[in-house]
Amino acid sequence: MKAREKEMNINCDTLELIEALETRGREFMEAEREGRVFVGHQFDVCEFDKWRRKVNDLLYVLEGCEGIHYQRFSKGVTKPHVRDLETGLRALNAARDDIYSALHKQEPAPPCAVKKLGGLSAGFA
Repeated sequence: MKAREKEMNINCDTLELIEALETRGREFMEAEREGRVFVGHQFDVCEFDKWRRKVNDLLYVLEGCEGIHYQRFSKGVTKPHVRDLETGLRALNAARDDIYSALHKQEPAPPCAVKKLGGLSAGFA
């Protein structure tokens, strides 16, 4: 992502957009759970596709077509299934972690890097 940082204005708004997309992805997951057991294996196709396209477009803008998070997302998230959603959320979390790290290294660090929007992920829970 370092080469793209100079091309794109990575800022707090980018982190907030990623947080919103993560929240939406988790809402799909929660809608399909009853306790900790999945009661369904598919999501609303139209809503899932809208989410998938937004994340895919964002990762493309951030990294380009050769970016690792973009590649993982675009190849691993193709169907409205739990497994694809989990893959997508992991790629999105990893991109957020990279952006947070880049912002945190800036002098002075922007307020969003200090308050840690959602913090660094330890993988998908």
